[in-house]
Amino acid sequence: MTDGDSPYLSIPTSEWLLANDSSFVVADRFPVSPGHALVVPRRMIATWWEATDQERADMLALVDEVKRKLDAELRPDGYNVGFNEGAAAGQTVGHLHIHVIPRYHGDTPDPRGGVRHVIPGKGTYLQPQAGPYALVDGQDRLLRDDLLRCLRDPRFDHVDLLVSFVMKSGLEQVYGGLLDALDRGATVRVLTTDYLTVTDADALARLLDLAELRTEAVSTRVFRDPATSFHPKAYLFSSADGAVAATFVGSNNLSASGIGGGIEWAIGADRAAPLLTAFERLWSDARSQPLTHELLADYRQRWRPAVHTAGVVPEPRPTGSPASAAGRDHRSRANAAGGIPPRTSRDGDWAGQDVARGVRYCPASVSPCPVRCSSRRDPAAVTRGVPPGTAGCGSRPVLRRG
Repeated sequence: MTDGDSPYLSIPTSEWLLANDSSFVVADRFPVSPGHALVVPRRMIATWWEATDQERADMLALVDEVKRKLDAELRPDGYNVGFNEGAAAGQTVGHLHIHVIPRYHGDTPDPRGGVRHVIPGKGTYLQPQAGPYALVDGQDRLLRDDLLRCLRDPRFDHVDLLVSFVMKSGLEQVYGGLLDALDRGATVRVLTTDYLTVTDADALARLLDLAELRTEAVSTRVFRDPATSFHPKAYLFSSADGAVAATFVGSNNLSASGIGGGIEWAIGADRAAPLLTAFERLWSDARSQPLTHELLADYRQRWRPAVHTAGVVPEPRPTGSPASAAGRDHRSRANAAGGIPPRTSRDGDWAGQDVARGVRYCPASVSPCPVRCSSRRDPAAVTRGVPPGTAGCGSRPVLRRG
């Protein structure tokens, strides 16, 4: 390329932003962000390695100067600085120029990796997946760990769970993460169903408790239509401005086996727009009814606890078994290697949380009071059909010890 062919040398000096003895700065005509500038040598050279020591020093000095100028005028949150050398690296103008690109929070969903994104799919090496989609197979990677990571990620202030069957055992595994999300100001919505009466009534009671404690932040709805099956399983995390998202869609109900070790597949992705649109449509459907004391009482009349129902295992294996101990040990080593946050004392510690809140329980309980009085009822009273809250209902309020 000759001097006359360089598009930079034809730019009038009146448009230069800065200059020194051997270099000058101009605004990029096709900026990737506000303030994108180019530092160009006055001499027509194609690559950095053709520049003299003085030219290199002058160009780097202008990089410093243009940064100070942009800091004062635009106050960006970061910078990418570099050059392309050779067609294989993307150079399209045969005159050396250094890009100074201001970066701003939210200008890309996930900026991690920076200049590594010049090769698609190679930028975000910190993510467990190696591409735009990730397989969560329940063996090498547990959905529970991904859910806890997202619940504790400060970037996600909207949590939407669309799950056909919610079981007490599954809710217990992520309950601490839900509390953490709420503590940092996130909103949580859960949409489940009474289809086949599989969803655990005790889990619904727990969600209702949480909604009463965090009235503005937690909401649960129950899809009720005996003529329509309801089998979605989607876990959606997003930011209010739509800049970042994480989604998991697959076969995983919210149960211990569904998210914590059963062979269930889910696909993880960092795009949520179409899923959130579909979620909003179901959430606003007239058949999606808010979870209330009355709805829960009606559902409890029809619900019968079962060990296995529609492929859902309500309770995990005893934690003291050799098999479960070996599995925990294997996964704890794998999680440590992969940077997965450990479960905290809040995860799966309902008894401790209830004692702290002063919730009272009957020592022989198997069934919460359908109208949610402060104690649990004697199962014999439930069998007799004595109305709750009346004489002889069997309530014996005591603190449940862990």
